[in-house]
Amino acid sequence: MSRVELVPPDLPASDCVSFGQQLASSPESGLLVLGDGSTRHGPRSPGSDDERSGPFDSLVHSLLANADVDGLLGLDLDLARELGAQGRAAWQVLAGVPGPWRGSSAEFFAPFGVGYHVAVWERP
Repeated sequence: MSRVELVPPDLPASDCVSFGQQLASSPESGLLVLGDGSTRHGPRSPGSDDERSGPFDSLVHSLLANADVDGLLGLDLDLARELGAQGRAAWQVLAGVPGPWRGSSAEFFAPFGVGYHVAVWERP
């Protein structure tokens, strides 16, 4: 059985963790977590250019690549909101899923000025 859960982009980190723990309660569960990075990469981006978007999405890429749950939980809600990074809450839900985890691959793309992260986490 599959289901879709939408995470409000302004959900506090503590609520994200609780939600991640609830989602992982089934031993057969697998998760596909979707969330955009910054919408402010370059002058033609939907959110207009912001020089903070590159460092922000570089940090997110590193955190996802390394399955760094503490780092993901430390992402700044206000900065993510300012940069149009709607994925912050979804990544923090993922961080709430009990580990341990290891990142097995990660990619980042920013077509049309919007950041997209693709990462695979596995159990060690």
